Amino acid sequence: MKTFIFDLDDTLYDVSTPYFKSLESEGIIIDEKIKKDLFIVSRHYSDVYYDKEKAGEINTKEMYVLRVKQALSDFSIYVDDDKAYAIHLNYLYQQKSIALSDEMKALLSFLKEKSTLAVVTNGPSQHQWGKIKQLNLQQFFDVDKIVVSDDVCCRKPDEKIFNIIAQRCNSSVEDCYFVGDSYNCDIVGSKNAHMKAIWYNHRQRSFEDNIADFTVDSFAQLDKLLRELV
Repeated sequence: MKTFIFDLDDTLYDVSTPYFKSLESEGIIIDEKIKKDLFIVSRHYSDVYYDKEKAGEINTKEMYVLRVKQALSDFSIYVDDDKAYAIHLNYLYQQKSIALSDEMKALLSFLKEKSTLAVVTNGPSQHQWGKIKQLNLQQFFDVDKIVVSDDVCCRKPDEKIFNIIAQRCNSSVEDCYFVGDSYNCDIVGSKNAHMKAIWYNHRQRSFEDNIADFTVDSFAQLDKLLRELV
């Protein structure tokens, strides 16, 4: 039986929806022409400042403030610390409404009957488990097969976290397929752990030396690929 391991944020659900709603709720209307690029940059700074917070270089509130400010400033949109933190708090509020798409639910239901399913996600424990509960992921994934980085003291792309989930699934890493949107965290990390990597590149990022075993740029392509692989 094959094992399919999913990233959480912007793989199982669309992170851009609560992100842009949080900006709009705080009076910041983003031009449609820059939305795609702004969102990609915001995800980059989320990773950058999360790593800095884990390294003890900044505190948690500074992480939330800086990732908002830096992404916006790259597009000449300037906010102060209070506004940036208000955007973050609104983002948390908007995440209370996140949901799996009907198409994703159908795919997970299909895979659950024919394979082992798991999740690996980077982030603060309480924050990530809140999203897991809101998405009702327990209907598709056993709780012991959901790994949050802060719970195990290591994070993607560290191969340790990939080995942990493989062990919990009673699978060899060679039999695991990792599905994720982040090239550096998900694809490089899972390949270093000797898993097969499926890059869900629905934001159309580009890398010159793509080492993924499979690359798809739409949910339709992902759905087709996973149903064929199983």
